[in-house]
Formats: sequence, structure tokens, C-alpha cells
Amino acid sequence: MEGIYIGLATCAGVSVILILVNIPLYQGKIKRNNWYGFRTPRTLSSDEIWYPVNKEAALNFIIASVFTL
Repeated sequence: MEGIYIGLATCAGVSVILILVNIPLYQGKIKRNNWYGFRTPRTLSSDEIWYPVNKEAALNFIIASVFTL
């Protein structure tokens, strides 16, 4: 029974971390980089592509994380 609570706590913790990591992306605070965000050759080529794509990806991650909670 104890393992179930550890699993639920881990799942909730990961969901909260994903929400917190994706908030700055959704707000457009993260500049183009090779480490953080939705990185493809096309998104890294232009700010006009980077910000809308990362906003949409972050929103999807946030929604999925909320449902996981």
C-alpha cells in the first residue's frame, strides 16, 4: 500500500515540475536557445516561429500536467 502513495506523490511532483517549467515558455520569457523549449531547426531559425510554437507547446504540456494531477 505504501508503494501506491509513493507512486502518486511522484506523479503529482512531476506534474507540478512540468507546469512550473512551462510557465515561462507560455509567457514568452524564454529566448531562442539550444537547451530549453520546443527546439527544431525551423523554430530555432526565427523569433516569429519560436514564440508562438513554444506558447502552444507549453499550453499543451500545462493542460496535460493538470489532467495528470
